[in-house]
Parts: sequence; structure tokens; C-alpha cells
Amino acid sequence: MVDGKAYVVVFPDGSGFNPGYRLVKDPSYPGIADDYRRTHHILEMLKPDIGLAQHNEYYDFAGKRERAKSEGVAA
Repeated sequence: MVDGKAYVVVFPDGSGFNPGYRLVKDPSYPGIADDYRRTHHILEMLKPDIGLAQHNEYYDFAGKRERAKSEGVAA
């Protein structure tokens, strides 16, 4: 909460496609493609105020920290 406002934050760790996973031909496990489809659909529907990622370079964490000094949560 910042200045009395609550923010929805999403940290979708582990939702990427890892090398070696097979979704269609000889799937890594039965239903893997449906699991990924469902996961990504849910993430798309969340509409967070703040989205984070497991790798800071995905969203320019260093740049946002610098901008936050003057822009606050808008950064």
C-alpha cells in the first residue's frame, strides 16, 4: 500500500517455456499444452497494477528504481 492505495502485484514465476519441454509431439506429460494455455490465459486476465518477472532485465528494474526517485510508484 502506498499513500493509502493498494496495488495488485503479480509475480508469475515458472510460467515460461523451458528448453526440452514438449507440448505437442510426444508431450512431456499428458495435458501439458492445456496447462500452459490455461496458465497464460489466467495471467492475461489478472491485469495487475504492477507486473514483476524473475529476471530484472525483462522490465528494466534498474531504470525503474532510478525513475521511482522522482516519479514514485508511477515508474
